[in-house]
Amino acid sequence: MGARSVKSPAPTPTFLEAALGLAPLQRGEDSWAFLRYCDVLPADAKSDFNFVRAHETSRGEKNGPALAARIALSLADRATPKGRTPDPKSVRAKALWQAFEANNFKAPQYVPRWPNHSGTPTKETDTFPPVPSEIGEVLSATTNVHDGRVERDHLASIFFGILIGGAPGALLGFIATQLADWPAVPFTTGSTVVATLIAYAVHAARNSRHYATWVGTEGLATTTDGKVLVFRFERAVRLDRTLSDQVSNGEVIGKRAEYTWLNSKNRIVHRARAVLPDDPSSLPETAAAHFVRAAEAAWKAFEDSDRR
Repeated sequence: MGARSVKSPAPTPTFLEAALGLAPLQRGEDSWAFLRYCDVLPADAKSDFNFVRAHETSRGEKNGPALAARIALSLADRATPKGRTPDPKSVRAKALWQAFEANNFKAPQYVPRWPNHSGTPTKETDTFPPVPSEIGEVLSATTNVHDGRVERDHLASIFFGILIGGAPGALLGFIATQLADWPAVPFTTGSTVVATLIAYAVHAARNSRHYATWVGTEGLATTTDGKVLVFRFERAVRLDRTLSDQVSNGEVIGKRAEYTWLNSKNRIVHRARAVLPDDPSSLPETAAAHFVRAAEAAWKAFEDSDRR
């Protein structure tokens, strides 16, 4: 019985190759405008790009990974430093393509600094603190601060206040009026309102923290109210991922994932957790699930690279 061949995983594309894979290569000016928008080739490389593009597309081959890889290889020595960085799953290129396509194939005035961890473009209003340099080139990032203000879910705080504060407050107020000769309606109403406001304030305070997360070519970083945590991939030798059922009201709604990076002594050097719902479309941009998936892709790209 012959040995079964094992298909090796495809190497992580560079940012240049990922951008070429999305560029409309049959339309020279549009494709060049997109590559410049991505900043993967310098301005003086246009004639080189046009020559290589015309040669590679002369046989009528449609856009695809093979065509993009050949053109990227021919232009590798002209790529910018950003163009040489890896783009796991083409996340950065896809985010920029969304913005470029939405602007009728013209470079929008606003250039997203990075995509979100979900792959969509960051917004012009997103406010990021300084990026920790230890994580290398930023691949994706997210923040809850927009125009300098924290994005808050006031409805969630109101619901929390009513459920956690209002109901117990009403019950305690009612009990107190039964034990003492106090007017029932005013005292019960007052205790309910006070307890609701306290619970609302506690929930709002807990959810008003400034945070941002980054996934880079060399590691991960998170910052919460100015406290920065950096993890460099070079500190680990492997990544373990464990999954368990996430149950709500007796039903399995997804998986609880734990990502653990270990060093050569099998000691944990970094850990990240997230809930992976069965319906990912319900996730907000800032969900931890997007962060851990982007972190896993960046780790695999780091392992495949010569930086290991």
